[in-house]
Amino acid sequence: MHNGNGPTENYFFRIISFNHGIVFQFIAIWLLSLFLKLDERLKIAYNQQLMAEVNYLKAKVNPHFLFNTLNNIYSLTLVKSEVAPDAVLRLSNLMRYVVTECENKKVLLSKELEHIENFVALQKLRLSEKNTLSFTVNGTFKNQLIAPIILINYIENAFKYGVNPETMSEIDIKVQINGNDLTLIVKNHIVVNRGTSANSSTKEGMQNSLKRLDILYPNKYKLKVDDTGTMYTCTLQIDLS
Repeated sequence: MHNGNGPTENYFFRIISFNHGIVFQFIAIWLLSLFLKLDERLKIAYNQQLMAEVNYLKAKVNPHFLFNTLNNIYSLTLVKSEVAPDAVLRLSNLMRYVVTECENKKVLLSKELEHIENFVALQKLRLSEKNTLSFTVNGTFKNQLIAPIILINYIENAFKYGVNPETMSEIDIKVQINGNDLTLIVKNHIVVNRGTSANSSTKEGMQNSLKRLDILYPNKYKLKVDDTGTMYTCTLQIDLS
């Protein structure tokens, strides 16, 4: 009697087993392909979310900065100051920078420093003889890149709380470039009362700046703040590489 385990059936089962191996490999490759595509989509979505957050933070910084500058120029026009035309030109350069350059993830460091110089020059116009301002840039730089308007918030706060025409005060801003290492040091006397609403606005601005630093320079920056109640010192170090 034939037991059903002859050469023909053994050959048949070997074919089935071989085909099962191919099917298994096909399914494994298909699942791996799906996983890779899903992982790629998640990364794209994650990056888009980060860029959306960066753009949102930029949008919160820019109008605040521009409104303050416009207020300063408005004060100059009221007294018919001779420096008003220069102020308007500097504001034009500021707006051009914000509108055109800030769409880029990185800009030339030279352009960012020029932007800060224009801002400081405009702020200087409203200082009295009792206010002392120093702005220096040391080091060499050529093609270094930096995230736009990443420094301005710390400088803006110095003018926000360190300028009172009736009180002696000093603002000292230093930018040091050593290769790809950038250090910003901002010191100012605290001569303006930091009320609840103003302090809340400042904290929000600082949080926005920190969030941008975390996103754009993860593990590549150090921020130290020293607040004695009468003197405020901010030191920001960024590795631009």
